[in-house]
Amino acid sequence: MNAQQRDFLIEAEDARRVTSVAMADVVAALPASTTITPGDMARALNLTEETVRGYIQCGLLRAWRSPAKKTDGKSIYKIPRAEALDFIKRNLTA
Repeated sequence: MNAQQRDFLIEAEDARRVTSVAMADVVAALPASTTITPGDMARALNLTEETVRGYIQCGLLRAWRSPAKKTDGKSIYKIPRAEALDFIKRNLTA
């Protein structure tokens, strides 16, 4: 699958899940990939990365942990795009 096909599929999935204009703005700020980093989520939601990591650690946002570590020793989390969109939908009040 080439990048253009992947981007189209991601946009189609986003369109199916987006339910409001406010949510569309947040989703547009996410990178077009199948996994999202806590930093990406933080920028899209105007939060700190530590807040997003807290959501992951307390179970409000599902993510998987990479075996690699950042240079500062923190775990590298990857959030499935579908989970990120569901989290935004559950928690965005517009």
